[in-house]
Amino acid sequence: MSKQKGRRVPPPNPDAIRHGQVTNQLPTEESWNAAEQHRTLDAHVVAAGTVQHRVSGHWHTWMSLYGTDLTSWYVGPDGATAAGILAAIQKLFAEWTYTEDDLASMDALLAVATEKSSDPKATLPDDQVREALAEVAARQLRKN
Repeated sequence: MSKQKGRRVPPPNPDAIRHGQVTNQLPTEESWNAAEQHRTLDAHVVAAGTVQHRVSGHWHTWMSLYGTDLTSWYVGPDGATAAGILAAIQKLFAEWTYTEDDLASMDALLAVATEKSSDPKATLPDDQVREALAEVAARQLRKN
């Protein structure tokens, strides 16, 4: 798993997510355990998407393992590149078999995404993070 800072929010209720606090932290065993306890996604499901930063206009390709975390993989001005990275993430996880090869493929994809990023350390505003994750939670609630 990447050593990027993960963006995390509190428990699964979409309204609670929209009004919760966003924290930036490096993933730790404890934080992953907490994220799993409050997951909004079913086991073995990931969410991914693109969103345009409302101030800079840059595109962010993100993914979430639990629905309460958001990690940016790509940040840049090119929406087509963001969509391409998103498609690659979706393909990787659609074929995921929990092997060392899958982990190597994920690391390789993350390296490519970071290399293409114009500002890999840029983050989304907290309200855009919360809104993206609230949408994930709402979709999951509608599905169930």
